[in-house]
Amino acid sequence: MLCRGRASFPGGQIYRHPVITLDVATTAVELSGLPRDPELDGVNLIPFLSGREKGAPHDALMWRWISQAAIREGKWKLLRGGEREYLFDLDADKEEKKNLLAANPEIANHLRNKLSAWAGELKPPAALFIFARICRRAFRRFVEFDSSTRAARSRKCGILNRGSCWLPD
Repeated sequence: MLCRGRASFPGGQIYRHPVITLDVATTAVELSGLPRDPELDGVNLIPFLSGREKGAPHDALMWRWISQAAIREGKWKLLRGGEREYLFDLDADKEEKKNLLAANPEIANHLRNKLSAWAGELKPPAALFIFARICRRAFRRFVEFDSSTRAARSRKCGILNRGSCWLPD
């Protein structure tokens, strides 16, 4: 995160704790001097950036988008897409290539329960893992493409070295 302005925190620092976009919005409201909006879910980061608050602003980060939901707690990230799940150790695997779900069922269960509890608190409560067939298929294509599949599909579409090419089944 890059910050600039007349805030009361030292420049040139690197803030190493994970934050989420919602925190940036809440912090911007605080910096603007506007009253805090109770609808904003983020955390004001100024106390953390200034050093008045120690530690991380969150124990865990949780988010969802269409057929995806995820939780990050410490070095672990559980990603759910439709009916599929992936568990990553972000310290050892920053690119999220090695699914450790089978090797760490207790960590996956802990994160899954925490994610489900969070989803139940949303207004309106999220039907977090029930999504349309097309969303599941799109997510599966995105996550499971390896470089050879991606290149072959790109050539078939006439797109070379331009990323994913989404073709209907």
